[in-house]
Amino acid sequence: MKFRIIPSFPIFVAILAHGTFLHASGDAMMEAGGAAVSPAVEGKKEQAPTALESLARKFGFGSCNGMDDLRSSDPSEIVEAVRPFSGCIVDTITVTGNEHTNRKTIVREMATRQGERLNEAFVLRDSSYLRGMGYFSVVEIAVRPSAGGRCAVDVRVEERPGLFMKYPFPTVDYSIDLGVTYGFRWRVKNFRGAGEDLLLTYKGRPEKERYGGVTWSAPWLWDFRLRAGLSLFSYYRMDQPELGDFIKESYGAKAAVGFPLTRSLIRQLWLTPELAVEERVSRMTLPGNITGPEGIFFRQLLMSYGFLVFYDSRDNLVAPFRGVYTGFELLRYFSIHGENQQYTFYDFTGNVYVPFDKYGTLIMGISVDDREGDLPSFYRMKLGGKTDLRGFSNNDVSGLFKVTESLQWRKRIYGPELFKLPLIGKFDFAVNAVTFVDNGTVVENLPDLDTARFYSSCGFGFEVISPIQNIMRIEAAFSQGSAPSFYVTSRTRF
Repeated sequence: MKFRIIPSFPIFVAILAHGTFLHASGDAMMEAGGAAVSPAVEGKKEQAPTALESLARKFGFGSCNGMDDLRSSDPSEIVEAVRPFSGCIVDTITVTGNEHTNRKTIVREMATRQGERLNEAFVLRDSSYLRGMGYFSVVEIAVRPSAGGRCAVDVRVEERPGLFMKYPFPTVDYSIDLGVTYGFRWRVKNFRGAGEDLLLTYKGRPEKERYGGVTWSAPWLWDFRLRAGLSLFSYYRMDQPELGDFIKESYGAKAAVGFPLTRSLIRQLWLTPELAVEERVSRMTLPGNITGPEGIFFRQLLMSYGFLVFYDSRDNLVAPFRGVYTGFELLRYFSIHGENQQYTFYDFTGNVYVPFDKYGTLIMGISVDDREGDLPSFYRMKLGGKTDLRGFSNNDVSGLFKVTESLQWRKRIYGPELFKLPLIGKFDFAVNAVTFVDNGTVVENLPDLDTARFYSSCGFGFEVISPIQNIMRIEAAFSQGSAPSFYVTSRTRF
């Protein structure tokens, strides 16, 4: 199975440009990502318990009925409930159930605004986006009439149990190439009730390597719409390959501040300058080395600066079902102390999410990476793994310019369901099924793209969405000439 990126690239760019406006044309009937929106829809028949609910009850886990049925995420029902109020002025926005989360943390992320006209599509987006923040098991939005022909919006949330919001958990990732990577993640979500995140991570491979870091991020700085992030990181490699360049150890810090270029929360455009400093010990083979082909070790103090500019209209950040994300990042590295080196990384990413009602969402993604300058060989890019051409494995394919594209189908097959766990609280759970085709190549330079060989892979998998890791991906991928690959990871791909 082979398909070249050259014919499909213009089509993708056209869809990317047009896709920015797909969700703004009043298509409120489209799938909004399975979000739990529960306007008061009367006359709804009670649904029989699912097989999973029945099994859970046998072990003492109670399914939380009376939540206006978490399974009723049918956009048509939501629209029918909201439509009588469409166009009316929103008098008030009331928030209930937020025991830890500040009211303004919720309201500031809503496209529905007090004093503005009610928009059906905004209500759908708000419910999905609030739930995708990862702080709530339930998000229900209802609209009721108010005085003077206006309307009031009621937002009811139920926060996820504290066990999943502020306590450490073990993590295990698996890929057929790297094997098992184990560690722990201590993430304090919604710190201070302000939507901030504190994250402490540690991961390692037995007798191979270990790495960790501390990160703080905030979607708003005080009452200003500015994004901020600070992080400290470290890496240490325990084994030592006989040949080839590699990083032995690395320590550093990074800071970033995001500035909004648009007022809209539906179509967000951001500019984020970045600055980082890193102390690194690495083995490099450079011209003039006289100690042998295996290279010698260098200790360097490096600084990097750059920016990320991105456009984002996705309905949520965990497992989007509609919208567009496109971003361009530039990072420039240079030596402050040690071996003099300068190099630049360029990265472009574009993802379009096209919903097809109850049938799921087609995701079209493209990524272009370019690296230039006095690059150590360990920065040469390869294909394969869970981040680009899933299922492909060939260490002989490497270069400095990489292009990958993906077609993926995402379909909600279960949930979101809400279960009551003894002594813990309410636990929400959902599962998406995915199928995908990846395609890509890596060459030395952009002009080589015309004669490059493109490789393809395909596969399927599941995305488990829960309070434990927000999302857990379990995927199987297949490529001609490579053994089947299996991946388990706690990071989203699209």
